[in-house]
Amino acid sequence: MKIFISHSSKDNAEAFAVLRLLRFSGYPKAFLDIDPEEGLKLGDNFLAELSHKHSQSNFFVFLISKDWLSSTWCLAEFRAAQLVDGNHVGILLGDTQLSALPADVAASQLVRYDEETCFSALLKSVRKK
Repeated sequence: MKIFISHSSKDNAEAFAVLRLLRFSGYPKAFLDIDPEEGLKLGDNFLAELSHKHSQSNFFVFLISKDWLSSTWCLAEFRAAQLVDGNHVGILLGDTQLSALPADVAASQLVRYDEETCFSALLKSVRKK
């Protein structure tokens, strides 16, 4: 299974925590653009490589924060995943409120970020796929 992690650059710590969890749990194909081992490299055609990784994925994790919501690119990643009928889960970070979410995002499977319950819910969702 190939998993794509979408996040705002201001949420890197949470993104790395999710990446570590997925890899530790037996999902080595989890992709995070800033991962020094498997992510994008200096000199890569950023848009082409990111689009390729996105199109090759069959599960998506969206780390939803105020910064993610204000990013045109992050919302585009979400909507592209919907178009390919990719399974996905949204993780609400910080004080992100459901009322602040666009309708299509709010209609998704969502969990609140805390390392105990969030991670078990995420793994349960991934394993269903």
